[in-house]
Amino acid sequence: MDKFDLNLLRSLQLLLKTCNVTLAAKAQGVSQSAMSYNLARLRTHFGDELLTRQGGKMVMTPFAHGLQSPLEEVFASLEALTVKDKSLDLAQCHESFVIALPDIAEADFAPGLLALVRREAPNMTLHFNPLGSIDVYDELDSGSIHFAIGAYLEGRVHHKRKLMFYEQFLCLYNPAFFDEILPDEQEQWLALPHLVMQESKGEPDPLRRALGKTYKRLKVAATTSRLMLVPHLIKQAPVVSTLPSSIAMRFAQQHGFKVAVPPFKLKEVPIALVWHASFDKSPAHVWLRNTISNSFHPTHG
Repeated sequence: MDKFDLNLLRSLQLLLKTCNVTLAAKAQGVSQSAMSYNLARLRTHFGDELLTRQGGKMVMTPFAHGLQSPLEEVFASLEALTVKDKSLDLAQCHESFVIALPDIAEADFAPGLLALVRREAPNMTLHFNPLGSIDVYDELDSGSIHFAIGAYLEGRVHHKRKLMFYEQFLCLYNPAFFDEILPDEQEQWLALPHLVMQESKGEPDPLRRALGKTYKRLKVAATTSRLMLVPHLIKQAPVVSTLPSSIAMRFAQQHGFKVAVPPFKLKEVPIALVWHASFDKSPAHVWLRNTISNSFHPTHG
């Protein structure tokens, strides 16, 4: 390390965090050509490409993955040495956070969280973004989002996650089209016309995940990626929809529908909060993720 320019460590940290020369240059306040030059020097020093192009974007090499976690620890330690007071004044906190979450969670969870944040941290700004087809881990790495909520138990070494709860399911239906009580036999239930929440890259279809191989025997009458369309379809068409229990109960109360427990045990889906390790010690980030975790209490039937 005698001949290594320690100023390159900051460039390395930003390059590995963003996997993007332009974004890294902007974050460090240097030109894109200067950051490209720094990347070339780093490649020469480590004898590794560090970032390679794959499918139209830059991804870290296995060697670079191994560097990222200890590098983040180095900068966290440096921050601890230079920042004297890490106390958080919520009333004066003007930070902004982007939370990516599925449509199902957004309708059930976002209003309560926003109300709580407005009371406790009135100058903090929250942006609720749909998961859609985004790659959650790439978005966390680039800083485009700060949190993601969903069935995320995997991830890269520099992602942190906290399991919040296991999602359960209820079957929602309109008694105008079906008997008061749905069939309690598995094959008859699978043969009912089902309305299924459509699978996306951002959030796998929860019913498919819960049913496992049995999903292949499910009679799918329609699919939708829009949660708020579900009650309107059930109101006018003879279909049933198996949803997270908190959502099913809310729709039943609002529209006069019925709910039923599926006639066999579905795999509970683990729901986790995920964030990038570089924010692990940020006071505002710590407060918000604890608030998210503590306020996320789905109602199970």
